[in-house]
Amino acid sequence: MRIPVTWLKELVPIGISVEELAAGLTMAGLEIESVEPGVDGEVLNAYITPNRGDCASILGVAREVAAIWTLPLRLPNIGPAHAGTAAGFQVSVQCPELCPRYAARLVTDVHVGPSPPDMQRRLTAAGMRPINNVVDVTNYVMLELGQPMHAFDRERLAGDTIRVRTAESGETLETLDGVHRSLEAGTLLIADSKAPIALAGVMGGRDTEIGPDTTSILLESASFGARAVRRTSRALGLRTEASYRFERGVDPDGAVRALARVCELLHKIGAGQPSDEMVDCRAAASEPVWIRFRPGRCGSLLGIPMDARRAVNCMGRLGITLRSRGAASEAELEALAPSWRSDLNCEEDLIEETGRIAGYGEIPERLPHGVTCRGGDSAQGLMLMEVRRALQQCGLSEVVTHSLEAPASWESEDESATRLHLRNVLSAEISTLRPSLLQGMLESAAANASHAAPATAIFQVGTVWQPEESLRAAVLVSGSPGARAWDPGMRQRPADYYTARGAAERLLRALRVDDVRFVQQPGGGGMPFGGGLMEPARCAELQLADGSRVGVAGEIQPEILRQMGIRRAAAAVEIDLNALRRAVPAAAPRWRPVPRFPASLRDLAPRLPTAVCWSQVDAAVRQAASPLVERFALTDLYEGPPLPAGVRAYTISFTLRSAERTLDDEDADAEMATLQDALQALGATFAS
Repeated sequence: MRIPVTWLKELVPIGISVEELAAGLTMAGLEIESVEPGVDGEVLNAYITPNRGDCASILGVAREVAAIWTLPLRLPNIGPAHAGTAAGFQVSVQCPELCPRYAARLVTDVHVGPSPPDMQRRLTAAGMRPINNVVDVTNYVMLELGQPMHAFDRERLAGDTIRVRTAESGETLETLDGVHRSLEAGTLLIADSKAPIALAGVMGGRDTEIGPDTTSILLESASFGARAVRRTSRALGLRTEASYRFERGVDPDGAVRALARVCELLHKIGAGQPSDEMVDCRAAASEPVWIRFRPGRCGSLLGIPMDARRAVNCMGRLGITLRSRGAASEAELEALAPSWRSDLNCEEDLIEETGRIAGYGEIPERLPHGVTCRGGDSAQGLMLMEVRRALQQCGLSEVVTHSLEAPASWESEDESATRLHLRNVLSAEISTLRPSLLQGMLESAAANASHAAPATAIFQVGTVWQPEESLRAAVLVSGSPGARAWDPGMRQRPADYYTARGAAERLLRALRVDDVRFVQQPGGGGMPFGGGLMEPARCAELQLADGSRVGVAGEIQPEILRQMGIRRAAAAVEIDLNALRRAVPAAAPRWRPVPRFPASLRDLAPRLPTAVCWSQVDAAVRQAASPLVERFALTDLYEGPPLPAGVRAYTISFTLRSAERTLDDEDADAEMATLQDALQALGATFAS
């Protein structure tokens, strides 16, 4: 905002240089960005913060100067106006919560012409272009008192009633800048008996504009809600001097005084004859809000010595009314902010004002001190770090794909409907939130395949929405994971279910989660997470001990790979880390000493029906094993001649050890007999 210093001196006697004035205002929180030469002397270019609408006028800045330097304030001498009717005009405020006050006054015998040269020079110095005497007077008073105003051509108004209401859907208005604007429902506007005539607090309409043939005008001086004006201004992309002030807050008690000031100036320059009465529609006055104020608290919050007497003096210089709280006591008071300071709402606001008026320069510069402590990552952050480390150790590379994607071509309409669709879609390719990490990773694999990459081995950790938001980790391997191995057999082995399962087990082991089972559903249907992309007979879901699902591992369907342009087989894993986190032990891992006694190694080679899967074998062994079984692992699997059809041969290696003694053959034989009995219960046979 531009503030001509000569205009400012009419309201407050300033006896210091312009440079000292600018520095003092800046140190008090009203930043003077520059001092520029003007047509009538220096002009202060001030930055008004969003909470200080009271400073968006010459009077507001004069109040600041008077408070900071303890100077007398000379308010403009404005004659009184009488509430009544504006020569037969009525005002109907249909939304008082958005317009708490609306005053209007009629001016007749209007002679539109240029405004006086002095007024034009001041407007120019303040950054406004002179237009005609009527408009210039309203702008002059807006700059002087901070109250935006508007003048309607009386003869162009339909009917005798001004309505303050919200717009209905489909209404339009041509504003003063010549733009036809479509109004959103709920936009606050001013209307006559037929149509909208102005955007409340933003800009007037072209149909009621003041012109050379105007002979009578209706002056508007109102208090519009800051939020309503801001909403209109942003929705239409229209910023004006009026909206600039209403968005920051305008003194509701200043509307009538500003209206009287405009009428007085119009009469003074011979531009019109104001009526003696006006319309003043005001919502029911709210109870004054007294704020608790303890002067003794100022020093503790500001960090400087501040006695109660000085704090009370600062309040008085700002126009804040004080009274005793309960029993007469200076230790605890109640404060009532003036009507133009809507930004003062709590005791801390008042204490800040005390420090501002006392002078920020009195606050000493001190470096903050205190006890610092070592920082650390969150439990989730530590878990994710462990997940990434484990998957990188598997030889996988991390990728980050877009969280927005288009429904996949292989999805049914029902599956696409379950996705979360964006309201404001910029492109069909990013129209939904991803329900799985695997689609984006398949697109990455397809891009690699198009560049003749022999294999893709990637993982990703990210958020999905299905429709609830959850954090997941996924692995995708296409082609041969051992493409660069020295063993020809490994180079030719394609990614399969066991590739995916191996990555999942490595991740679970890193998180010390050992009670997850790989369970194949009959028919493969109903697989959670990314299981819909997998071959039903070649995938399994990951279940915790309580049966809850935490992920899926398996081979991607060949038809999906064909659609993606991936010619090699692919396997994938997707795990819900939020669900898995419940199974991660909270306690730190316990380390055991190196065994003192040697281990005993034994193998079992059961032959089982192919209908019996490894998870059943694993469960049976775990249930039957005694503490002597340190660990066991599947080391070989065979099907084919000379075995009969429908039979599969396993080789399971066991490590037996006691922490108290060396095991002998009898101990090991007894343990293996127990395990053999457990496997026979599953239908196992053993070679004689």
